[in-house]
Amino acid sequence: MDRPRILKFGVIGIGNAGGGVLSSIEREHQIDVVAVADTREEARAAYVEKFGGKAYSTVEDLCNDPEVEVVWVATPNALHASHTIAAAMAGKHVVVEKPMALDLREAAAMIDAADRNGVKLLSGHTRAFDPPVQVMNQIVKSKEVGELK
Repeated sequence: MDRPRILKFGVIGIGNAGGGVLSSIEREHQIDVVAVADTREEARAAYVEKFGGKAYSTVEDLCNDPEVEVVWVATPNALHASHTIAAAMAGKHVVVEKPMALDLREAAAMIDAADRNGVKLLSGHTRAFDPPVQVMNQIVKSKEVGELK
């Protein structure tokens, strides 16, 4: 049986949201976090000590890393648009925390950047990796309680 391809992720922002993402992703077998970006030197040092990998001080450096295929944007809401657009412009697929943007103009610019660069854009939520949600997913897929309605 073929093994699923492992996606190489970069995480922008490893504070509260990003730290939770790292802990959750650590349990996923199809995702490998190869780099992070954060403006705080202590956060980068803690990441390298705990997980290894590369830690950048700028979003641009992470987006220019050829090993990174997908970028998870877990920065403050006001930065979601600019960080998503930077990643899309670098040819990276993007998962952005909720809310996707501060307004419809920003959201449209994010979608346009993804479309123009041929990358996928997902406005995600870290709860998708929580164990109860994973179990619910398995139950739905198994159809053990019937069809999803």
